[in-house]
Amino acid sequence: MLGLYFIAPQLGSPGRIAIDAAGAVWIVNQTGIAKLSSLGTFLSAQNGFTGGGLTAPFSIAIDDDGNAWVTNKASGGSVVEFSNSGTVLSGANGYGAGQGVPLQIAIAGDGSAWVTTEQNSVVKLSSPGAVLSGSGGFTASGLTRPDAIAIDASGNAWVSSLSEAESIFETSSSGTFVSAPNGYPVAAGSANSLAIDNGGNVWTQCLSCLAVKIASSEQLF
Repeated sequence: MLGLYFIAPQLGSPGRIAIDAAGAVWIVNQTGIAKLSSLGTFLSAQNGFTGGGLTAPFSIAIDDDGNAWVTNKASGGSVVEFSNSGTVLSGANGYGAGQGVPLQIAIAGDGSAWVTTEQNSVVKLSSPGAVLSGSGGFTASGLTRPDAIAIDASGNAWVSSLSEAESIFETSSSGTFVSAPNGYPVAAGSANSLAIDNGGNVWTQCLSCLAVKIASSEQLF
């Protein structure tokens, strides 16, 4: 396998990455979002798409329309949506301002966006950007330091908790937690990423092993 390097000093410190249906690559930069073709050609300015109040981008997800949703860890927090061509769709201040400082984001099949926050909550936004999770977001007594998030085919959200007793929480599409009050324990160490396979099984990485698998029936493998 041959590795190809695409170098752009203007990017500063590139972070998280997402791929859209056309194969374009979206990369979180220090202050904007860069977009590259699958061949590495810039489809945005080299400093990236900016605007909408985006000053501290952190995580990114692409919806079925090819639009990019970016968490913004600026004061107060927000989510900024860009069209596939880089136009800001979320207004001057983004979506969900005041709902907490956002961390990671995932898009559900219905187009809603789910966001973990530093305030130990999960915020759900409709595809037009309306807050669907109340003023404080969805919370659970044992959910502390939520981080990674993934949505399964049923629309349920799975959230990793980076508390001392690490666990994975599951909520229904309406925000009702269906896992135990303290989630599904994994004792994995740094479960800061999640992925869901075609069988509905949830995977996370761990420090003392290669990976942890949670079956769709909540059975830990």
